[in-house]
Amino acid sequence: MRGGVRQYTAMDRDRLRFIRQAKNMGFTLKQVDELLKLRDGQMPLREDVRALAREKMEEIEARITELEHLRAQLRILTNLCECESGEECPILSAIEGR
Repeated sequence: MRGGVRQYTAMDRDRLRFIRQAKNMGFTLKQVDELLKLRDGQMPLREDVRALAREKMEEIEARITELEHLRAQLRILTNLCECESGEECPILSAIEGR
């Protein structure tokens, strides 16, 4: 550290960029650590990297399915909210579990 400013090497910046990009792709810190170990190894095994990527894709696909289900529920509830004239809000009732 010089003058209160941290100095990074090109290797440090590359590593930080790699971590940021992996996080942007949705990898957890544990998965990023595994990727770094594979990357920094003598000969990264593509099969291992590919397995991590496939695992992440499966997680993302499951999350997309969940989000699509939530979107459908909210679409129904907002339509009910527009159509109904009763005192109870169907959205709040659904959130409360009624």
